[in-house]
Amino acid sequence: MPKVYQSTKNNPYWLRKDVYMQIIYAVKGYSGQKTDYEEILRESPNPPKWEDTPYGLSRGSGVTDRTQARALRRIAFGEEFLRLDNAIKHAMSRTPEEYRAWIMRNICSHCKYPEGTDKKMYRCQKQRFIYLVAAKLNLVVGDWEE
Repeated sequence: MPKVYQSTKNNPYWLRKDVYMQIIYAVKGYSGQKTDYEEILRESPNPPKWEDTPYGLSRGSGVTDRTQARALRRIAFGEEFLRLDNAIKHAMSRTPEEYRAWIMRNICSHCKYPEGTDKKMYRCQKQRFIYLVAAKLNLVVGDWEE
């Protein structure tokens, strides 16, 4: 796996390494989390095993309503995911159109710069995107609105 780093010289969007890596891995896992979030309502909890319950009746004080169980799971998983989703959408809306797809591909699969382009501009836009996501998630202190 290639090394993931950020420029330290003349970088107005510099982040601490732990925050930078946290955002990188959150964005990498975004598509999988989105799929999981959408699949929660389609799946149902496993029914109780017949041998574990007397006369086939369920025991315990847990949630027995499947719809309610799925809704509670979606709420628990969804709060953190929706924060990340809103942060990524916000950062994408502030990134020029021609860089958006490349930024996501570069973060997720380390694709190279397009041929014949200004690499410095691509690096700057990627760093700005990561900084905006971190700021929207309240991981950066300071004025981040442009």
